[in-house]
Amino acid sequence: GDPDAMQPLLGLLIKQKRLARNLSQESLCKGICVVSYLSKIETGQANPSPEIIDQLFRALGLAFERDEAFLNSCRLLLTDFFDRYFHEEPSQDIQEKLIQAGPRLENSELCLAYQLFLLYLCLLRSQREEALALLRPLSPLRESMFPEDAFLYEMARGVAAFSFEEKLEALYRAQRLQMCPPVALALGRLHYDSGRYQEALLHCAQGYHLSAQEGNVYAMRELSFLEGTCYANLFEHQLMLDS
Repeated sequence: GDPDAMQPLLGLLIKQKRLARNLSQESLCKGICVVSYLSKIETGQANPSPEIIDQLFRALGLAFERDEAFLNSCRLLLTDFFDRYFHEEPSQDIQEKLIQAGPRLENSELCLAYQLFLLYLCLLRSQREEALALLRPLSPLRESMFPEDAFLYEMARGVAAFSFEEKLEALYRAQRLQMCPPVALALGRLHYDSGRYQEALLHCAQGYHLSAQEGNVYAMRELSFLEGTCYANLFEHQLMLDS
């Protein structure tokens, strides 16, 4: 990503790790920078040099990961993992590689993407409470996220949230970020599960059109099945009214 755009996320990452170690701003930045500058870094209002970032991480007892070959390979793994998640394809091999790379990714510019990966692992394993626990610390980062990360965050909220209203709000925010078959399918399923079959059908039609344009056979199949189930329920409901 854009190095300047990464600064708010890196600042919040430094703050997260400082608080986890019960360190004050004064003790962390001693000999590196003044307290007011660290405060600006942590709130995303300053653009520190790589040297300052490295020094702050060393003061935290950590090394900031800068190996571009490693980071690029992990970017590809993360992209592949999320693609498989939304196609409901197995990803055990990728999961193992990313978990192994985790200690390095947690101290890199991919820290947020890795946290989102851990969140989606919980969703895959139907660990709702764990997913909600991972969502909470991501909430303050929401406004600093790149659109692709914000999309993943909102889609996860749309799955993990408890109320229909919160799920719907999250999925519509995801839709505004990226109009794509997974959002249409998630919205269709949400409305279907709530007995709102007409609304579900609208999302099925929209999603099928997008899927056909992309050649996304998986989404076309799932949306067709959901559409047929909606019509079956509407027909059954009409029969009950007529009897």
